Order: sequence, then structure tokens, then C-alpha cells
Amino acid sequence: MRTVYSIFAFVFLSCYCYSQNNRQSVMEHRYELIFYPTGSPKDIRYSIIINNDSIIAKNHCSKNYNKRNYYKGKVSVQQMEQLFSLYHGINTKPVINNHPSILDTWSVILIVDAEKVYKDDDFSFESPPKDIAKMIQYLVELGVIKIKLYGFA
Repeated sequence: MRTVYSIFAFVFLSCYCYSQNNRQSVMEHRYELIFYPTGSPKDIRYSIIINNDSIIAKNHCSKNYNKRNYYKGKVSVQQMEQLFSLYHGINTKPVINNHPSILDTWSVILIVDAEKVYKDDDFSFESPPKDIAKMIQYLVELGVIKIKLYGFA
């Protein structure tokens, strides 16, 4: 009977340790989503950065930060697991769409762990491949602030 308990305890502890290590590895990622007018990469208008379990979303156009244009919070393990799953579901990395000198459009960059996963110089929420679009949409949802991509003309 002791042997059965010992085996049960060993299996339980092994599964528990694997689960803890897996969760820890899911939580140790950095996701960045940056929006700016095409041709002006230093003129960031919106950003969402998730680093480990922290999230900061900013509307850089506004000078006074309130809950409509600045959000700082925590990301749950389940949300990080969803991001991790969406990231690993992306079939083609990186996707770079450079459109030279397109005026009055938005550019977006999606970076995961310092790897540029997606860049588009003529961005709309409908333009990315579906797997990347899901990840961008999920990041925007987590970021809480409203992102308005309007024309500049």
C-alpha cells in the first residue's frame, strides 16, 4: 500500500511541477503593439506593451492620462496562455508589408520577445492575415483603451 501511495505522490508532484514550469514559461514573454502614422515611426500614437504579467496601454496623442487613454494593469495566467497560443498559431513569421510613401495611412508593428512578427505600412484591422489579426485584436481588447485609426487628410 505504501508503494501505491509513493507512486501516486510521485506522479502528482511531477505533474504539479511540470504545470508550474509551463505556466512560468508562458508568463515570461513580452508583447508589443505599436501604431504610428506611416513614415513617422517616432510619432507613436498608440502602444500596448505586455511584459510578463503587466500591461500598459497608452494613447500618446493625449497629454493628460486618464482611464480613457492610459491603462496599467495585470494580465492573468489564462490571458497570457491565450496570447501564447495565438502567437504559436501564427503560420508565417515575420510578415513585413512595406508600402513606400503611402500618405494618410497607419503603420503597425507587432513584436514578440524582440522579434518583429508583423509590420504593415498600410494597416487597417482587416488587412493582416487571419492568424495575426486575431492576435492584434486580442491585444487591443486587453489594452482597454480605444484605438481610432482615422485618416490624416
